[in-house]
Amino acid sequence: MSANAKKIENKEIKDNNPSKGSDAFKWSAVFALVAAAIVGNVYFDSYEFPIVRIIAVIIVMALAIGLALITVKGKSFINLAREARIELKKVVWPTRQEATQTTLIVAAITILIALILWGLDGILIRIVTWITKFGVGA
Repeated sequence: MSANAKKIENKEIKDNNPSKGSDAFKWSAVFALVAAAIVGNVYFDSYEFPIVRIIAVIIVMALAIGLALITVKGKSFINLAREARIELKKVVWPTRQEATQTTLIVAAITILIALILWGLDGILIRIVTWITKFGVGA
């Protein structure tokens, strides 16, 4: 995390400085919403219209996620996601030709190593068979 991002995060946390109790309450509510979605989904399993059940679960889970995002950890996660997005923009992605060439090189080396191991396995089997032939008759 960059120094600038830490300053922004610390400023946001100071500005929104929730007490530990309110953050704990929010997390309790998140877990209660998730539990309600699970229990409600099981309880209304025989409900005639499953689309209503699916929509209800989606709405309750969206509320739980929204509530989780306004906690201190949730805000930290949002900052992390923003920074990751910025870093992804800085990445120089390979061209299609570079990706294809690299893939073909990896495939060729994999096949070569597989053939070498197959040959060594065959040689070792013959050696072990030759050695054990002498041990059986002695």
